[in-house]
Amino acid sequence: MSDVLGHLNRVPWLAGFTAAELGRLSSGCVRRTLRRGQVLFEEGRSYDRLILVLAGHLQLHRRAGARQLRLRDVNPGQHLGVSLVAGALAGVTAKAGEADTVVLLIPGPELRELLARRPQAALAAIGELGRLVELLTEELVEARTASLSDRLLRHLVRLAGARREVAVTQQALADAIGASRERVNGALGTLEAAGRVRRHRGRVEVRG
Repeated sequence: MSDVLGHLNRVPWLAGFTAAELGRLSSGCVRRTLRRGQVLFEEGRSYDRLILVLAGHLQLHRRAGARQLRLRDVNPGQHLGVSLVAGALAGVTAKAGEADTVVLLIPGPELRELLARRPQAALAAIGELGRLVELLTEELVEARTASLSDRLLRHLVRLAGARREVAVTQQALADAIGASRERVNGALGTLEAAGRVRRHRGRVEVRG
């Protein structure tokens, strides 16, 4: 239980809850391991939980006609599902990435009950959604204005976080930034020649 409490305390907008309230919330949490490519929830369905990624990463996909577009990744320490807990249907499909992914599932009913008692925490959750909108807006601007190499480098930096390397395939990178695998291979070559990245088998080292 203390391990679960530690994870909950790392979600900034849950900081307004008391230790007793977090304790009650943690009692309904479930840790789940998803195998590579396993779907957690599907677009258009209800999923009444907040999801905190503990290890690996979740890929978020959305249908576009006959295609599945990879929109973004949710990495360790990040969470998603504030809108799901608020009652919205899933606008994306979430599934494990290239490696097994561990998530903590936080129950929606218990979380809503606490938020009803703690309006400041509810406002903080709304602020979190606002920051996500800002991030998605930045990514949209990048997609329209930045070169493929710049977009790829920024995506790699986001994936790597505090690490120097990220385990990812070229096809996964292509899906994430909306380019062909061949173009991503060329962009990686350009970045490597400039000393910004170094390619290894199944992973990329980010150098700046």
